Amino acid sequence: QRLPIPLAFATSGLTIPNNVSFDMQQFIESSMDRLKQAGCRSVGLITNMSLEHEDGKHTPFHTYFVEAAAERGMEIKNTWIQSPPQHFLSPGKFERFGYDSFHAIWNQPKRPEGLIAYPDVIVRGVIMGLTE
Repeated sequence: QRLPIPLAFATSGLTIPNNVSFDMQQFIESSMDRLKQAGCRSVGLITNMSLEHEDGKHTPFHTYFVEAAAERGMEIKNTWIQSPPQHFLSPGKFERFGYDSFHAIWNQPKRPEGLIAYPDVIVRGVIMGLTE
């Protein structure tokens, strides 16, 4: 910060000055709008982010997902929401988590018509599951 050069970061993981963060609420709403336009009436979620704080309260990301689904009249089920128990997975486990989470949803008797996966590294595992 003391150097006389411009500096900026594009990440949601850092709480530092000059940080361009992702708007998670907009991400969820835009994703659901697109699924709704495609005719989806139900939606699932796979994410590497824990959806509950240590005190058991929901994180904003989970709240955005639930509220956006309700506003659009889209069905969600707890079993269609896959997230790790700890706050974040280690980076080497993202793809495997996406893969296993996709199968956990796909193997259910009733499946969502749409699926939101975040972040993009999780999507690699989801796509591998889809191709099978």
